[in-house]
Amino acid sequence: MSFISCGNVPATTKQAMQKTPIAQDVTLRGTGSWLVDTTVANDRLVLRGRLGFLKGHAGLMVHATDTEQVDDLEMEFSARPGLTVSIMLEGRIGVRIGDREFTLTDSHTSQARAWMLTKPARLTRRSQKGQRIRKVHIIVTRDWLEALFPENDARPGAFEEFTRQNKATISWQPSKRILGLAEQIMNPPRQSEALEKLYVESRAIEIVSDAFSQFSDRTTADGGVLSTKQQERASRITDYIDHHFHDEIPLTKIARDLAMSVASLQRVYKAAYGKTVNEAVRDRRLAAAREAIQKNGLTVGQAAYLAGYADPANFSKAFKRRFGISPSAAKI
Repeated sequence: MSFISCGNVPATTKQAMQKTPIAQDVTLRGTGSWLVDTTVANDRLVLRGRLGFLKGHAGLMVHATDTEQVDDLEMEFSARPGLTVSIMLEGRIGVRIGDREFTLTDSHTSQARAWMLTKPARLTRRSQKGQRIRKVHIIVTRDWLEALFPENDARPGAFEEFTRQNKATISWQPSKRILGLAEQIMNPPRQSEALEKLYVESRAIEIVSDAFSQFSDRTTADGGVLSTKQQERASRITDYIDHHFHDEIPLTKIARDLAMSVASLQRVYKAAYGKTVNEAVRDRRLAAAREAIQKNGLTVGQAAYLAGYADPANFSKAFKRRFGISPSAAKI
């Protein structure tokens, strides 16, 4: 993996990003980095850290990021058709592809994610200052997928359906094995360039394989099988919660905004994740409160208010039930 150091990157120097089969039309700001920014004023520090890129065989690419976000950042670029598999190790990023929005976040609050583009699209990425971003993105082109599943070897039905839907997305909880593979991509051992490329690419392929398995292994909480449409609906509900959990979001509003009935909303989410939508909103608020305690030093009372609890004692009980530790212990 070829990492580029981008310590103390100002936002003034403009370069042209190396074109790849996936990303193009990108304006760069910063010396020796792939930093894209259209909002930060000149001469302001944006981020510091490492950015890595590997172009593998036959249309497989790996992007790795380990950076400290010094200022708010918004990037917009053209993305070409292909499948992206994202493993977020630390941090939180908002993504918009056309009218579709979702959040990439670490495993404390959400899941790994894959999304499919069948035609070029504008992709916007937003992240806030004060956080560390550690992530691995693996991108494979349609040609790579076609070579993997030739015509005489039909790909799994649910996966076939997914790859034909533009802007389709699916999320899941990555296993410790997958998180470990992502860490290995981030920190490959010192060896020759050819062996390092093989090392990173082999781990990337295993992560992509795990993403494929989500289509054959995706079952309901009671052991049934989720259809691709149900998976898509469940992912949309999760995305909606990620973007609106800080607001008052009664079930009627969620259902209306997602063009679903309340009964269908509850049924699909419960089948996919084994809990109700209200329980998911509560868990997301608790996760945000935990992050605020750890990163911003909020008191228990402040965190309780952030999570929507009037009584700090009730918040502490819910927090310990969710995470197995008290809010005060989360500061350590």
